[in-house]
Amino acid sequence: MKKDDVDFLKQLVNSLDKTEINTLKPSSSIISNLMIKSLVDTGTFSVTVAADVSSPRVSDSVKIITNIIGKEGPDESSAQQQIVFAKKFFDGNSQCKDLSELLDQAEQELENENPGRALELTSEAISKCKDLIAVKEGQRPGLVEITVNAIKENRTATIISSEILGAIILLTIIIKKFIRKKPKEIKLDF
Repeated sequence: MKKDDVDFLKQLVNSLDKTEINTLKPSSSIISNLMIKSLVDTGTFSVTVAADVSSPRVSDSVKIITNIIGKEGPDESSAQQQIVFAKKFFDGNSQCKDLSELLDQAEQELENENPGRALELTSEAISKCKDLIAVKEGQRPGLVEITVNAIKENRTATIISSEILGAIILLTIIIKKFIRKKPKEIKLDF
């Protein structure tokens, strides 16, 4: 490797947002973002990402090759668009409402003319929301919960189920009234 290549590689900062995954079920996936920051304006470089699994023992790697074409950083409009997207995303996912404080902080950073920090806060909020959604999706509702939710959403179903319940109660009373048990005869043995 040439000295220039080594100097160039020192100008890159690579990091993964998740470096360890404890458990991964079959047919499932977890997203881990690779952040590459460059201190130079132009150049070609490659990054090798390696994964090692302890059980079952497996390892794999991928090489990412990319070019840097000029300096480009977060601007105010991209940060604003990201914040708007995050707000809409949170509106559609009620379990993420508590994370709106991060979006408020991002808006404050944007007002302080710090779009980079605003994007970081927004990305953090979206990532946490995705994690909350993934946890929620892992819990499947039971039959009773599905039925209750369907009844709440549909008034016709509520009316029909109430009428059916009333008919069952009425039928039970009628059957008990007309079908009486025969009194037991007492037999005495002398």
